Amino acid sequence: MNGLLLVVPAFNEEESIAATIEILRSQPYDFVIINDGSADRTAEIAKEKAALVIDLPFNQGLAGAFLAGMQYAKAKGYRYVMQFDADGQHLPQYIEPMLNTMMKTNVDILIGSRFLEDTMPVSLRTFGSILIRTMVKLTTGQLLTDPTSGMRLYNKQMIDVFANRTDLTPEPDTIAYLMRNGVQVGECPITMQDRLAGTSYLSSWSAAKYMIRMAFSILMIQFVRTRIERKEAVL
Repeated sequence: MNGLLLVVPAFNEEESIAATIEILRSQPYDFVIINDGSADRTAEIAKEKAALVIDLPFNQGLAGAFLAGMQYAKAKGYRYVMQFDADGQHLPQYIEPMLNTMMKTNVDILIGSRFLEDTMPVSLRTFGSILIRTMVKLTTGQLLTDPTSGMRLYNKQMIDVFANRTDLTPEPDTIAYLMRNGVQVGECPITMQDRLAGTSYLSSWSAAKYMIRMAFSILMIQFVRTRIERKEAVL
């Protein structure tokens, strides 16, 4: 059985994908670029760098790209999957500590938290993050200091779950839903840097709408999803 697979969703990241691939090549782990229907040269550059690329036929968003990565990981027998951003914000030096932390604990999902040890700065975006973590705490009883962090590590059981269920996404509302159904979620301190190049697809207004939608979903919509009474039923 293989070890860790780094899943890298990429949408219109031609300015940063080459550098991200070089960063990942410095690590002793497999990685796959999920080209999410990019309209630029993201896929072409990745292939020129001899990276493994899965091309999605059209833009499916983070959920679709992540699903493709999880299905690939399951098919190839990986024990762990880490979501790693294509824009260079995630730092490779935290991969091994997160993997070691997961192997020493019984958590199913490990979130790389920017605020486990550091204070969250004040901004519109972080206000939304505070709103989301408040909703997570209200609905699950557990505080996640950085619920919107995209640097997350998943164990084999979670690979199987996400690969088989198209209704689950790598978003805070799904994390809260899984927590309420017995999935163990932990955090590990990390830092992030600014994206290497390009601009985020989320404008300030889009980010604000995303935060509000996630908070509402955590508080209300997730309770009408199909209930899973025990963790064993999830896994």
